[in-house]
Amino acid sequence: MSLALTHTELSAIFAEWAPLLTEAAIQKVYEIGGGHSEIPRTILQVRRPGETLMLLIDVDPASARVHLVSERPKSGGHPSAFTMLMRKWVQGMVTREITLDDHDRVIVIRGDRIDPDWEPPEADGSEAVNDARPPRVDVALVIELLGQTTNLFVLGNEDEVLGFASKDQVAARSLSRGDRWHMPPPPPDIPPSDRFAELELPESEHPLDARVEAWFNAALVRESREDLLSELGAELKRQHKRARRLVKNVEGDLERATEAQQWRQWGELLQSAYGKIAKGASVARVPNYYEEGMPEIEIPLDPARTLQENIDHYFRQYRRLDGAIDQIETRLLETMERSQALEDARARVRALAALPASSANENDIDALRAWKGELLAAGLIEQPRSARERRRAHSNQKAKKLPYRTFTSRRGKTILVGRNASCNDELSTHVARGRDVWLHARDWAGSHVVLRMNRDEQPVQDDLWDAALLAAHFSKGREDTLIDVTYTRAKHVRKPKGYPPGLVTVAGGSTLGVTIDKVRLRALLDNE
Repeated sequence: MSLALTHTELSAIFAEWAPLLTEAAIQKVYEIGGGHSEIPRTILQVRRPGETLMLLIDVDPASARVHLVSERPKSGGHPSAFTMLMRKWVQGMVTREITLDDHDRVIVIRGDRIDPDWEPPEADGSEAVNDARPPRVDVALVIELLGQTTNLFVLGNEDEVLGFASKDQVAARSLSRGDRWHMPPPPPDIPPSDRFAELELPESEHPLDARVEAWFNAALVRESREDLLSELGAELKRQHKRARRLVKNVEGDLERATEAQQWRQWGELLQSAYGKIAKGASVARVPNYYEEGMPEIEIPLDPARTLQENIDHYFRQYRRLDGAIDQIETRLLETMERSQALEDARARVRALAALPASSANENDIDALRAWKGELLAAGLIEQPRSARERRRAHSNQKAKKLPYRTFTSRRGKTILVGRNASCNDELSTHVARGRDVWLHARDWAGSHVVLRMNRDEQPVQDDLWDAALLAAHFSKGREDTLIDVTYTRAKHVRKPKGYPPGLVTVAGGSTLGVTIDKVRLRALLDNE
């Protein structure tokens, strides 16, 4: 719902405050935080004989309005460039005339002030120089509350545009600095309305302005509450979905870990099958010495591996999984507790959203913000990036032309990570040198990783672990407890003709079983 004032409403309020501010001095220009959006609002502190008034000017399209307020809200942060321009030209103005267009929501405040660019002549003892007085210049402040094209203009002599709050976007008119300001095209007919009639007139010297101020304050509190609940609800839903998926993955890891004894038995049974298994076989049939009667069982094999490599693989799986059960059970408990905490938080958001909107007040907003801070501190939600951070990230992404991201191991070795499938091809077949170490998460789609190596240099285990950790992180299996990462020299990687992007063949290679170490991973990511 738009909170912007209609022409009828604006006219009624204007009739109350405009006479009070005519032939008065604008003492201060304040900038305060935006209401419904990030657009700042302006407050003019105006002094008339025996009274100081505060005029609020809001050019946020969703809540555009001009009316007196009872007190100046707290300002914060650094003022914008446009506010500094207003302080130069509008602050110190003595108003002469304030008008509202008969048909459109355009208010013009005209007056004059001492020329802020005037500099006194150098003293030379002459009477003319000593009596020099600063000249006064005409200044105007134009407030346009035109639906989605609201704006605020500062005008100089002959209505020259000195600056504006936002770029002029009115149809059939385009104003820039230095142009002469003129009225926008006439608006369509809009039926009159008065949304404030239902409110009782408060006891105030300016009852209509006070009524509008109270109405807007309540409306903005409701919208702030709705925005906070909507933001929290969306983020909690996203995190809850991730948590449930992670619980499922960890449960799968636990199921595989409980089969550790089977891997050991298969490795030991295959040791009795030397000379009995054909090369390239996908299954081995051997007597099961662990069961009475030794019935024959089938053990799956990787045809690309030798019998000894298959035996080594099963023993490696056994050692890795047998020692990981306690860790996996702990992680499962943590993920289940996180999932439940997120579900409880979502239930609280739904309960708050069901409360009557009319009951919302500033204390509710403060309580919601405090709770959001607690959720952030507990790691249940993430802080959304600001518009500036999103623009910077987008700009950086566009500026990057290399097919890989660059990281540094703890020992200072360069690690390259492919950005996508086509970039993986470029990295593995054109960027990587034969002596470099190539890595990829086994059985998972993900980035190709290259550990740079000097001539005749052998990889150090610590560098391999860092590169393997990045390969695991930049893969679809990143949320698994254990990820196998294949590594080999880049000279053994081939891209057969006709293969889809990102798919290569690897001759030989070894495997590292990687568990995501968040502390070590964060250190690597911070070194990009």
